[in-house]
Amino acid sequence: MKRAVVSTRKRSGTLGVITARGGSKGIFGKNMYVVGGKPLIAYCMEAASASHAFDRLIISTDDPAIAAFAQSKGIEAPFLRPSELAADNVGHLPVMRHATAWMERHARYSPEIVAIIVPTAPLVRPSDFERAKKILMKNGADSVVGVREMPFKYHPLKAFLERNGRLTYSTGRAMRRQDLPRAYYSTAAIYLFRAALLFGKTPSLYGARVLPYIMKEDLDINTMEDMREFEKRIGGAHGRPRRS
Repeated sequence: MKRAVVSTRKRSGTLGVITARGGSKGIFGKNMYVVGGKPLIAYCMEAASASHAFDRLIISTDDPAIAAFAQSKGIEAPFLRPSELAADNVGHLPVMRHATAWMERHARYSPEIVAIIVPTAPLVRPSDFERAKKILMKNGADSVVGVREMPFKYHPLKAFLERNGRLTYSTGRAMRRQDLPRAYYSTAAIYLFRAALLFGKTPSLYGARVLPYIMKEDLDINTMEDMREFEKRIGGAHGRPRRS
């Protein structure tokens, strides 16, 4: 991984980074797809802006139209994401390293905490960001992740694995409900972490002490079926791609 040049000044504040590529494999123009009368990305922007968790909110995008829309919503668009960080196979770690290092170098802003704000998780509420941040600060955690408890029948330790055409339990034996530890899945809506993790010897978004923030509802939009489900939940107008 390319080494990022970062400031040595004392860290303070919380930076929210909305990550929104212009491209999408599943739904054409997904982030700007109009549902409920506004682009999908507007929902997370409005939730983040209404919360008291952040002192700065920026957009990381390679798409000028998305950047312009973000600015119209009061979100900073200090740069366009380099094309090599906007490919389908690029994860959040290099994107967040780039965004945070850019702010440190060019805006002289070195946050203590950074949040990934994902447009495809539009059910996130302002209070979710605030409560998750409180958990991180109060408990001295490295990171906090928004999760929901996994139903018993989908518990990973209940899974069958296929080997040579035969099924075996992942644990080697069947396990009773009362013997299973709680398992959670990510809602894709809340990721808060210490900014210093991005630039350590082994860069990470999580660190060693990861705490859960239990969410009441979730929806991660990756398909048109997901988009229709969101439309039902908000009782919005028929969705359509937004033309810039």
